[in-house]
Amino acid sequence: MPASADEPLGPGTGESALGDGLAAVGYTGACAQALAALEEPGLVAGRVFDERRGVYAVFTAAGSLPARVAGRFRHRASASADLPVIGDWVAVRTVPDPQGMSTIHAVLPRRTKLARKVAGERTDEQVLAANVDTAVILMGLDGDLNLRRLDRFVAMVRAGDVAAMVLLTKADLLGLGPEDLRGFPEGGGGSPEARELLQVVMGAIPGVPVVPVTLLSGALPPALEQILLPARTLALLGSSGVGKSTLLNRLIGRSAQSTMAVRRSDGRGRHTTTHRQMFRIPGGALVIDTPGLREIQLHGDRELPDDAFPDVAALAPLCRFRDCQHDRQPGCAVEAAVEAGRLAPNRLDSYLRLQRSRAIKPRFPRPAPGGGRPGPR
Repeated sequence: MPASADEPLGPGTGESALGDGLAAVGYTGACAQALAALEEPGLVAGRVFDERRGVYAVFTAAGSLPARVAGRFRHRASASADLPVIGDWVAVRTVPDPQGMSTIHAVLPRRTKLARKVAGERTDEQVLAANVDTAVILMGLDGDLNLRRLDRFVAMVRAGDVAAMVLLTKADLLGLGPEDLRGFPEGGGGSPEARELLQVVMGAIPGVPVVPVTLLSGALPPALEQILLPARTLALLGSSGVGKSTLLNRLIGRSAQSTMAVRRSDGRGRHTTTHRQMFRIPGGALVIDTPGLREIQLHGDRELPDDAFPDVAALAPLCRFRDCQHDRQPGCAVEAAVEAGRLAPNRLDSYLRLQRSRAIKPRFPRPAPGGGRPGPR
């Protein structure tokens, strides 16, 4: 496994553990083409596994190397989102500078990304991770479960072209044991109340796999094991205390991240992961652990994808007006579906809340062909 920033970083570190070189960490022909297009001799490809105080751990064909962003690259970057993040493929000059650091001269095009508006009043984009295949969103059944926040997580993930999976942790608090969880949702057991709650969550995010799990005991769910494929990248997302570090430690087979119980006073988690870091687990999958996220807003330049609210998107073309915002407008098919009981009210409420936050650009229904002014059908 490539070294973390807590371990020595030098030529060969991690290479013997990986054995397969860059292909083992997701290198593709598209990356090679992007590197060649830079037309700068002496640059090699590397993937960012860790970053602390401006020093990146970059895995290259020569092993894991410490690197800093080149001054010229930093000067050219128009925003912080242009600089490297965990999971990025970068162009590196491996000749060390006087401090023994290699230098990063470019970020290769990102295939996918997880990004949000930075917390607070600023409107900048914050990229959390890049080149992620699946985001595993963890929510605890101990009071952490919040359907509106879950909507925002799913919207953020899908806006970055990343697949989503939801793990509902601490299922034992609902009285669900390993036997009850086996085969969920088609089979499985548990009380009617527990199954009803799980069905509510599934209905809130159509098309997203929802898997209840107890991380401290029992086998990991098959749905999770099926996406732990060689060279595939997963990112763990969720609030503090939901079990991200516990899951990572189980996947790795050792204690790579510290864990801490939630506070008894309010049931909220305490930060144990302090920065983002990528690990290669047995079997070859790559897992990015992230600090807890409490505020989720999409950046203003990110469109809301149709599959974030597929049920709303399916109804939107039936609205009387092409630019219907589904908020007390005449002839709105979405509101009519809510009134008729064909669409859950919380789905429209969640969509409107995201739209009003100005954190996204409404995307459906699409503008009329030819760029003309939208009008009635």
